[in-house]
Amino acid sequence: MQKETKIKFYQAKDDGISISITTHLDDGKLSLQGLDHGPSVEEIRGMGEDYEYTLSLDEENSQKLFELLEVADKTDKEKLEKVRDTFNKDGGISGLEEYCESHNIKTSFSCWP
Repeated sequence: MQKETKIKFYQAKDDGISISITTHLDDGKLSLQGLDHGPSVEEIRGMGEDYEYTLSLDEENSQKLFELLEVADKTDKEKLEKVRDTFNKDGGISGLEEYCESHNIKTSFSCWP
C-alpha cells in the first residue's frame, strides 16, 4: 500500500476569512481538501464560520488528468506540484473542476455544512 502524499495547494488569510486547501494523492487518487473559516464565511453562507469541502477523483480519472498534464510518469510530489502550479491561480478549486469537466474527467464534490 502506498502512503499518502500531500502539499499545500492554496493558503490565504485576511480579517474576515482564512482559506486553506491541501492537495492529496492517496493510492493514485487525487483530492483537494479545503477549509474556509471566519466571519465572512458566515456572511456568505449563513451556516456558521466553517465551510469544509473536497474535490475528489478516482484512480482512473486521476491518471487521465496526470496524462493530460504530462506528469503520469513523475513522482507523487511532482504530480501534486503540477496540479498546484497549473490550477491555483484563483485561490480556489474551480479551475481544476472546470478543466476536468471540459476534458471528460469525472470529479466528485462534497461539502459541509
